[in-house]
Amino acid sequence: MNVNRSSLTLRIILLALLATKAMAPSSFASADLAVSQSATSPDVEQSSEIDANDQINVTIINFPNLNTLTVVPRDGRVTLPLVGDVNVMGLTTLQLSNELTPLFSKYLKEPIVGVSLAVKHPELVNIGGSVVRPGSVSYVPGMRLIDAVIQAGGPSASADLSQASVVHLDGSQQIANISGLSTVEGTTADVVLKEGDTVYIPQSTREISIVGQVKNAGSYPYHDSMTVLDAIGLGGGVTEIADLQHAVVINGASTTPVDLQKLLQQGDTSANILLHPGDTISIPLVSRNYIFGDVNKPGYYSYEPGDRLVDALNGAGGTTQNADTSKIYVIRVDSDKTKAKSTPVDLNKFFKDGDITANVPLNPGDVVFVADKSKKGVDLNGASSVLYALGFLTRL
Repeated sequence: MNVNRSSLTLRIILLALLATKAMAPSSFASADLAVSQSATSPDVEQSSEIDANDQINVTIINFPNLNTLTVVPRDGRVTLPLVGDVNVMGLTTLQLSNELTPLFSKYLKEPIVGVSLAVKHPELVNIGGSVVRPGSVSYVPGMRLIDAVIQAGGPSASADLSQASVVHLDGSQQIANISGLSTVEGTTADVVLKEGDTVYIPQSTREISIVGQVKNAGSYPYHDSMTVLDAIGLGGGVTEIADLQHAVVINGASTTPVDLQKLLQQGDTSANILLHPGDTISIPLVSRNYIFGDVNKPGYYSYEPGDRLVDALNGAGGTTQNADTSKIYVIRVDSDKTKAKSTPVDLNKFFKDGDITANVPLNPGDVVFVADKSKKGVDLNGASSVLYALGFLTRL
């Protein structure tokens, strides 16, 4: 009987030890999971997906040498003892724990795997290029491309919004035209962003040029709906000697006349045509001829193709009573502005004899001098001084 009692007591003790051993893992598991969840609240962990640069803690109960604290790289693959590389990107901690358990089961008997999010990286979108404040902006779910540009202070003056680029973490790229921010906001062109995306707004390489008689000739960034008036404003306005009636817009082999006199002086907006990238606005120097001497209105008049000597006299209000129409000089300056050739003309042959050859044709920039019949000889030094003062001659 004593033997049987001793045997029964021994069996009871062994069963108690086995029961204690069986219950130990679950009690340890509860304690460990409680610690692991202290870094991040359970609600956050259940809803938050693991992303690049997150720090995760993988714990194997009763196997501390297998525990791993690691930062998730950009490709989402972390290396764990025994099981090797595992893609954790986009999983919640609970999902990852469920995936790791069968992997560790190949090496351990009934392993209990706990996963916690030790540190959640800040959710950002990177933005660079032609924005006011390049760098990183805070990401929120549902964020779009224009939201990021606005958070970065908006586009700079040289931004080309028609070529906005979005590069996703997986390496894919989208090019979007968000010109006219308010009109495309919320449309398909306004790309939906993901956390970690990189936005780049390039500098505009699309330009227009304005040459000739403007105060600041050069090339300027093109923007949508840009007009001739916009370009002239960028060029500082036209000069006083601009030929407003003969401006042209050049695009490749195409030339479009633009009457700036109607636009600038008469307010006719029909002349304010739309421009295109690569356009060149050319505003020529007004074609003027100058007339001095014995005329009623010495100075300059606008030259028109086909003008002759009599046209110049008419432009100056005709000759005075002392004018010697037999001694009129047409002065023409050479192309390098170093020499002036004077050609005498007897216009009386035209007036009295009808000799049409005496009514000589003029070229743009010609200077006409009408002599005074009360004076002996003709002094053209005064005319040369005028040419020099006007810039027609570089030396006397």
